[in-house]
Amino acid sequence: MIGSMFLFLLRLMVLLIILLPLDYFVLQELVKIEFGTKYYVAFAYFTLVVIFIQVYIAKSLKKRPQVFIWTFLGALGFKMFLSLLLLVIVVYAGVSDHKIWAVNFVSLYVAFSAFSAMQIMRAQKTSTINENNGQN
Repeated sequence: MIGSMFLFLLRLMVLLIILLPLDYFVLQELVKIEFGTKYYVAFAYFTLVVIFIQVYIAKSLKKRPQVFIWTFLGALGFKMFLSLLLLVIVVYAGVSDHKIWAVNFVSLYVAFSAFSAMQIMRAQKTSTINENNGQN
């Protein structure tokens, strides 16, 4: 579990190393908007949520498949609700450039969700292979 968590965190760092400069370039150079604290907060939010979900779901991999499915769906629903709540709060709080922030937030949501799903499916596949090898 420790080795797989290290690999997950390493892959997450690679994702951040790719997305952060890309987002900075798009906002600063193409859209001409300052890449301020609110954009760093969005990255920190998604990073922490993805780590939490990965740890939470990794625990359910050792249980029955039904438990894994319900845990997976519950975690995704929780992330969606929490993200929507944060999005609505920021948009209605009157933050400057809230429309651009919202588009950026949704694009980060999609990118981190895809990454999280790929990592969870990889962990499930590895868990299934290890389980099958142990039964032989």
